[in-house]
Amino acid sequence: MRFPPVAQTAVVLAVSGAEVVTVWGESSPPDLALYGFTLAAVAVCTRYPVPALLATLPVAYTGYLVLAPLFAMYQVAVAARSRAVTLACAGLLFLATLAYWHPAELPEEWTPEYGLMGLVSALLASAGPTALGSLARARQELSQHINGLVAAQERERVLHARTAAAEERARLARDMHDSVSYHVSLIVVRAGALERTAGERDSREAAASIRQLGAATMTELRRVVGLLKDGPGGDGPELRQVPALIEESGLDVSADLEDALARPWPAAVQEAAFRIVQEALTNVRKHASGAATAVLAAPSPGPGPEGLLVEIRSRVPTRAARPQPKPTPLKGGGHGLTGLRERAQALGGSLEAGPTPDGGFLVRAYLPAPVLATEPERLR
Repeated sequence: MRFPPVAQTAVVLAVSGAEVVTVWGESSPPDLALYGFTLAAVAVCTRYPVPALLATLPVAYTGYLVLAPLFAMYQVAVAARSRAVTLACAGLLFLATLAYWHPAELPEEWTPEYGLMGLVSALLASAGPTALGSLARARQELSQHINGLVAAQERERVLHARTAAAEERARLARDMHDSVSYHVSLIVVRAGALERTAGERDSREAAASIRQLGAATMTELRRVVGLLKDGPGGDGPELRQVPALIEESGLDVSADLEDALARPWPAAVQEAAFRIVQEALTNVRKHASGAATAVLAAPSPGPGPEGLLVEIRSRVPTRAARPQPKPTPLKGGGHGLTGLRERAQALGGSLEAGPTPDGGFLVRAYLPAPVLATEPERLR
């Protein structure tokens, strides 16, 4: 178990204080002042290890407060960036400890045994904490290296996942292109042939509309296939394309888009607004094709940052829709408005949809745009 530096310092201070108590009666005032200075150095040892070690060398010479210089040497070995600094500090501690065993300082007659004991003690006092501190430093570096390897492994895992996702998108793109584009192309060709050969004007107009919608579908399909292959980032529909969308719908639609078109909007906001109008008009065509519909897009302060307000309001049909041949029933997913709501929420906005008191239907979306585009000419 590894103790934090604060706990280590507290333990060393407590033990060194106990050492001072044991020699209190035999110490002179200068000695007690030296001990107090040493304890103060120990308190800042983890932050200033080299100055703290130099401050504890005198007590290493006197032979008291043994733990203080050892702890200071340990902190130097842990924190010092240069090996030369560590060796120099260890050498100073060795000399200070060895000086205690000088013949003139011993109370008894000096013998070779005393000299050998002093040499061993000095070596242990300097080499022991130096080795432990170096080991702790190596352990820290190894831990950092392992953490770096783990982070690199995680990045590699994410990269592999993205590569697999890209390969799956490419496979889906190929499948979509093979299974859909062929049939849509046949629809466009046959609609073009019907446009040229039909005798009735209404039939020719219907065939021309089918051909144009089929061509637009192919263009949109190519864009989606490109997104599946390459990921997000392609050019999506823009707000300026909404008028053409309204014209192609064949519905009774009035539009108020001038204020919105006069402002630059981020690409994500423009695409979301286009899709909201597209889905709303599709629902009007399905459920109330004879209803008058109003489309509004305008800047709005909204509940948060300034954004784009999009409203599509349809009224109760006042005229019957143009009779159309009964189509083959298609099963819809029923998730159009849910998908639009999720798209708006992804941008930090909101979308509401529901019936109005007069029997119509209202779709209202707020799309925040805190950072506007810097290319207003794209909207002209």
